[in-house]
Amino acid sequence: MLSLNRLEESKTHLLQALGIAREAGERSAEGIILGNLGEVLLRLHRLEEGKECLLRAIEICAIAIPSASGTFRGTLALLYATEGAFEKSFEVLEVGEPLVAIYPLEHGKFLCTKAKVYHLAEQPKETEIALEHAKAIATELNATEDSELEKAIAETRLFLSEKPS
Repeated sequence: MLSLNRLEESKTHLLQALGIAREAGERSAEGIILGNLGEVLLRLHRLEEGKECLLRAIEICAIAIPSASGTFRGTLALLYATEGAFEKSFEVLEVGEPLVAIYPLEHGKFLCTKAKVYHLAEQPKETEIALEHAKAIATELNATEDSELEKAIAETRLFLSEKPS
């Protein structure tokens, strides 16, 4: 887990990169950077700013990089779930999943996020289905313990061990 200082440093660098991408007219880069900035802001508990960045990233990436749009939709769905807006969260997941489904690694990580959303919604069957699907993808990819997907699965298991609030 990144320390608060490292997250603030990441935010600073992302803001610099965002300025450069905009100056260069690189919409694809702008979308990715906005999404990453949104994720960092969420980790800094700056929820409204993070949500705003994610929404702008999704809008840009929907045209430029649909799979990234799907990934950021997963993050947005988890944010909505933490706010108790489960129907909205499920709608965002439904739109996002097909966008990442053709990329096994991204799909597996998306499914981990989906499991967290369902856990927060206190839907254990759907939680387990999503996590099992992620684990099946990890097996298909021969993912090692230090791979992005196995780390996401381990983090999801830890998240699931906590009671929803």
